[in-house]
Amino acid sequence: VLFCVIVLWGASIKGFAFSIAAFAAALVLATKELFQCVLGSVVKVSNSVFTLGDRIQVGQARGIVVQQSFLGTALMEMGPGESSRQLTGKKIFIPNSQFLTQIVKNESLGSKFVFHTFNVGLHSICDWKLAEQQLLDACHEVCAPFEKEAQREISKLTKAKVLYSPSTKPKVSIDISDTEKPKFVVRITCKEDQPNKVEQQILH
Repeated sequence: VLFCVIVLWGASIKGFAFSIAAFAAALVLATKELFQCVLGSVVKVSNSVFTLGDRIQVGQARGIVVQQSFLGTALMEMGPGESSRQLTGKKIFIPNSQFLTQIVKNESLGSKFVFHTFNVGLHSICDWKLAEQQLLDACHEVCAPFEKEAQREISKLTKAKVLYSPSTKPKVSIDISDTEKPKFVVRITCKEDQPNKVEQQILH
């Protein structure tokens, strides 16, 4: 009976099987992105990658997390560049599927104090040793009022998370990776909502 069914209705069965396969393929393609978004959301939540209010970077997108859902994450964009923390006024929507393939950088330490890094151009004919000392002196002068509090907060945070406690004192190093444009790299510790303000005070 099975042989007769195959012989008589083989073409119809084959066509029906192709239809089922095509429908299944279309269903997979249509729901792939949705499934990846939900899976990315699960990965994001289960690993506590970030929370509302954190400053993050996902691929080229960088900003403050203002909204989260199973399908996507919204950021208020910061820029220009990776060191600036000024809001551009633009809102970025990132599908959660990006968290499966992209590296996520979280700039928030979970403390009211954060590390902030910025560059200062160095003229090739200036007295670089004097310029370095002047820049370091300016950093100490501006950061002195909250340096001890910052060290306590960062030490408390790293101790709670069983991490080493980095120094919060200002640091100035020279970057000559581009010999035509040498620069100082400055790292300071400041309040989470004041990196641009402190940076400008130091530069002034």
